[in-house]
Amino acid sequence: QKIDIASTGKSDPSDSTSENGSDEEDIDGAGANGSDNRESGPNSKDEHKARAKNREHARNTRKRKKEYIETLKDSLHALKSEIELEDSLRREKLTTLARIDHQRKLVFQRLFQYRANAEKCYDLWSSILEPNAVVYLPLTAYRSYPVGEVEKGRRKVVGIEGMMKEAASLGEMAQSIGATSAGGNKTNVNLESFCQNDWVAQGNEYMCRWMTRTVNAVECGASAECYKVGMARAKFTRDNKIQEAEIVWDIMSFMQQLRKASCQLHA
Repeated sequence: QKIDIASTGKSDPSDSTSENGSDEEDIDGAGANGSDNRESGPNSKDEHKARAKNREHARNTRKRKKEYIETLKDSLHALKSEIELEDSLRREKLTTLARIDHQRKLVFQRLFQYRANAEKCYDLWSSILEPNAVVYLPLTAYRSYPVGEVEKGRRKVVGIEGMMKEAASLGEMAQSIGATSAGGNKTNVNLESFCQNDWVAQGNEYMCRWMTRTVNAVECGASAECYKVGMARAKFTRDNKIQEAEIVWDIMSFMQQLRKASCQLHA
């Protein structure tokens, strides 16, 4: 028996399937449209702002980093320049101090040379001594000197002319060591005097060991050469001239040498 489907009100399964498929497609389509609507919604705008903010922050960070590196480079360059300037000033100061030290030692050396040679040139003496320079010496029994120079148990030689006279007196003492020739003339005994390489310096004051000795006393008839060693101190001015000096030695030891070596002692 055939049943009329249209009359029963039931639909064909194929029609149902077709309708269901159409409904599913509509649902899927609605889902897709809904998804698109969510991407263009408020959350999407916040994410976009966040990404833009992050990019801006990264740019600022790189900019600050670059500026910081440039600042470090400038600081390093300034520090290097400062160090180079300090080194230059230090080298210049050391060079100046070395030059002053050399000049003062040379002046000290010339003091003993001029004294041993009985130098008579005023200009040479004035190149190493201040006009009112004071030189202290011990009292000796074998030297002649003005009584007015005696002060507090030692000699006080004042000024350039005073030192020239003192050097002349030392030269006379040296000539007393030699023998008298047949014609009554004294032979010339030469002295040499020098500072030894034992220096002590503090500020404007220098100290050193020194030696004075005869170089041809035996040739001039003496029985032996004579020498004396001692200590000397000098205070220098800014012009590297001697303002004050003190020269000391073993008086008794040198006097005994003179007695043994001299043919005729100087009175």
